[in-house]
Amino acid sequence: MKKILIVLLVMITSLVYSNNLNKYESKRVFDKTMDAIFNNNFEKYKDDPEMTRALMTSKESLEDENWDTYLQWFKENKYEVLEVKEGKNKSTLTVKATFNSFADIPNDDVMGIIFTEVYKASKNKIKSLDEEDDIFDEEFMINVTNKLMDKSKKETKEIKVYMDKVNGKWDLIEDEDNDDDIVNMELISTMTPLLEKFLEITTEFEGFEGF
Repeated sequence: MKKILIVLLVMITSLVYSNNLNKYESKRVFDKTMDAIFNNNFEKYKDDPEMTRALMTSKESLEDENWDTYLQWFKENKYEVLEVKEGKNKSTLTVKATFNSFADIPNDDVMGIIFTEVYKASKNKIKSLDEEDDIFDEEFMINVTNKLMDKSKKETKEIKVYMDKVNGKWDLIEDEDNDDDIVNMELISTMTPLLEKFLEITTEFEGFEGF
């Protein structure tokens, strides 16, 4: 009975603390932005005054013709805000990120999946392998991604997310004072682990025919 009461107390304390974090506007904007991106809920927030700036920059990302492919990489990601340090125009969020990691998949296995899909694509389309633009299309990338997702593992880590307020509206910081450094690289890295895996493979096989 004592253990049950302790568990209930912890759950209630966590719930109250989480609700208290919602008093921070930057936290609310972050949560809504993630929802809009992952669930394509832009219509849900179109009349939300807090989302005027964040919604505009998020929609710009969706204009990329390869967005549907990119979304497969991180659509299952989860982000939980643990702590908020919000100032007048700057805010730092401590976030627990849960995402798919591809680090433990051997590079040879990844190459095997890619070559198998290349063969299928070239056979189905009765095309020459020289016609890369016809083979490495969105369908090809989604097929490769789905197979690699099956082999991925869930990873959880704490990251820092940085936001700023411009003209009274919060959004994720893209860069700091027009610096070339990307401020929210930790957040971006949780959305691009598969891209990092592809870059790792490209580096390893550089110099081989076809790379």
